[in-house]
Amino acid sequence: MKRRLRATAGLCDFYNIFCDVVSEWRTKENGEVHRCSKGNVEMAFSSINLVKHALSVYTIEAFLVFKKEFITGAGHYHKELGIENYNKVFRWGVQRA
Repeated sequence: MKRRLRATAGLCDFYNIFCDVVSEWRTKENGEVHRCSKGNVEMAFSSINLVKHALSVYTIEAFLVFKKEFITGAGHYHKELGIENYNKVFRWGVQRA
């Protein structure tokens, strides 16, 4: 806004420039929503409903962050070893190929 306004601008000038800026923001945002809804993202674990749901609700950028974290977590395992002092005991680690 400040790049477009001059110190001598009146209230009507401010309002018109403000409306133009908001219109530009909305156009840019609508383009991003369209790009995200039509984007083609390769899915890891495509048979898992959680991943399918994440792709349908997140933007592409947010889904890529989710996918990275999901893949990192998918390489871990846990095994229940038993109960000690009323607490379940697990072994947790990274799966190796």
